Amino acid sequence: MWGYPRPKRVVTPEQQREWRRRLWTLPVCVGTPLLGMLFVWAQEGFGIADAAGHGDVRGVARALALGADPDTRDGWPLTRALLDSHRETAAMLLAAGANPDGSNRFAPTPLWEAAYHGRRKTAALLLAFGARTDVRVPMGTTPAEAAREAGHEELAQFIEHWPEGQ
Repeated sequence: MWGYPRPKRVVTPEQQREWRRRLWTLPVCVGTPLLGMLFVWAQEGFGIADAAGHGDVRGVARALALGADPDTRDGWPLTRALLDSHRETAAMLLAAGANPDGSNRFAPTPLWEAAYHGRRKTAALLLAFGARTDVRVPMGTTPAEAAREAGHEELAQFIEHWPEGQ
């Protein structure tokens, strides 16, 4: 078996053209359903929430361009961006129309989270986009009260005196 040379395969020009045609049509056949799946993925909010959670500005912009709702899944993209301190992606979501007070019935508002964790720049961003300071979360506290409970008195003052304290 090893001692015998393999016979050379003869490929005709017609066969080469057919292979090239098949190779070029493969991405079209496979790519079209993939683009459709990507569009549905963006519409459902999974893509934008993942991109926001990773601070991927280009991914958020791409998902928004595909028609993703910045407020999808109870404001989860904005919450993901703010939990991981990605203010740039959070600002992009807010500029695209995300609700700064968005939360589900179990979670606190983004401003409450920022106040509780002492994130003044994040709180200022949310307040600049119209976050309400009087919203009580399911635990019964406002963002200023949450900041005070967590030992962030200066941030509590900042929130209470918004917009004068800008």
